[in-house]
Amino acid sequence: MQVKFPQTYRKVSALNLDMAYFLVEEQLEPYLQFINSHPMLCKGIQNELCKILSNQKTH
Repeated sequence: MQVKFPQTYRKVSALNLDMAYFLVEEQLEPYLQFINSHPMLCKGIQNELCKILSNQKTH
């Protein structure tokens, strides 16, 4: 993630979610590609993914 999607990596690493990425890397890759290719359009989606992932961490 750090190499392919550096902006997303910086955001999720601040929440310590980067270590769990390898568990869902294959499933998330299409979403990350879309989000990073349309950053302004997908900012809301990216925020929601971070919320979902951070909620999974706390439960």
